[in-house]
Amino acid sequence: ALFLDPNRCMDGSVQLARYGRDVGGVEGRMGAQALVVSSTNNAIKHGKYVRCMEWAPSSPILASAAADGTVYLNKIKSMDEDTGSVEIETVQTLHLSGAVESLCFVDDHTLCAYVRGTPHLSYFDLNDGCKPSKLCINSGGSSGGFEDHVSFTIMDMSPSPIGGGKFLAAATDNSRNIIFDSRTAKHVR
Repeated sequence: ALFLDPNRCMDGSVQLARYGRDVGGVEGRMGAQALVVSSTNNAIKHGKYVRCMEWAPSSPILASAAADGTVYLNKIKSMDEDTGSVEIETVQTLHLSGAVESLCFVDDHTLCAYVRGTPHLSYFDLNDGCKPSKLCINSGGSSGGFEDHVSFTIMDMSPSPIGGGKFLAAATDNSRNIIFDSRTAKHVR
């Protein structure tokens, strides 16, 4: 099997590598090879360091987010295993209100992102031009507005593998783990 692995860099760039059996000139063994990214609009490059990246569950779309508040959605168009080159296409660029601390795909067409210091999760519907929606992450949060204060930062998120991402597990910076209903942000646990 051949896998693509994104690597985040402090200079804001995203590098891609492939690894698998017989890759990188090592016959019969696992190996790795850095890929040369080409695109019509240059390589994947954020203005500040990359904080998180995530592949869409069943499509060749890579989301990368950075400290400058940008989220890039890039699609792998083609890859030449002989030359180690990969062609990408930028699908969408999102500009959020601050440093994106974590993101994940809830399903194939819904991206969820958390911006440090905000009391909400931002959802983007890829089937609807990345139309945004926000859900309050504070326990007991109301649908009529957001509390301004949040006492934790979501450092990592992961959707449930069963139920099409019905639940979202979130690890925070203060040793608190929360399980949200991903459609309502209600705290399940």
